[in-house]
Amino acid sequence: MGILRAKIGGFDFYFLLKSMGWENIFGPTPKYKIQIESLVAPSIVKQFQKENFEIEGMSQRMMRRKAGKTLEIDALLTNNHIVIPVEVKTTLNVNAVDEHIQKHLIPYKHFFPEYHNKIVYGAVAYIHVEENADRYAYKKGLYVLTFGDNDMVVIKNDKNFKPVEF
Repeated sequence: MGILRAKIGGFDFYFLLKSMGWENIFGPTPKYKIQIESLVAPSIVKQFQKENFEIEGMSQRMMRRKAGKTLEIDALLTNNHIVIPVEVKTTLNVNAVDEHIQKHLIPYKHFFPEYHNKIVYGAVAYIHVEENADRYAYKKGLYVLTFGDNDMVVIKNDKNFKPVEF
C-alpha cells in the first residue's frame, strides 16, 4: 500500500493521517474520512453553484435505517427540484462507483420518501482514482469531482455531460 500524500489548498493530508495514527485509518468510518468529507462539503456546494445549480441546502453524514437495511450518504445537496447524494472517497475505483449507484442512488427515494417528488442525480468526489473510475462514473451519468489547486474540489464533467436521473 502506498502512502497518501496530497496537499490541497495548503492542507497536507499526509500530516493529517500521520497525526491521527496509522492504526486509525482502517475501519468502517475512519476519522480521516469524516474530516475529508467536512473539508470537501462546502466546496462541493460552491462548485455546483458555479454550474448554475441553485443549491439551497447541504447535509453531511446522513443515515437512514429501513426494514433492517441502512443507507448512508456522505453529503447531500438539495434545492426545490433536485437532490444530489455525493459519495466521498480517498480512492475512487469502479467498484465504488457501482456501489454508490446500487446501494445509494437507486434506493434513495425508498429510504428518503420525503424527496419522492425530486430528481435524484449522483456525484462522486475523490482524491485518488484507479481503473479510470472517474471516466466510468462520467459514463454512468454521475457528476465527478476531484481536488483542484485553488478550489478544494472541482467538477470534472464537461458541457456535453448529461446526468442520469435515479
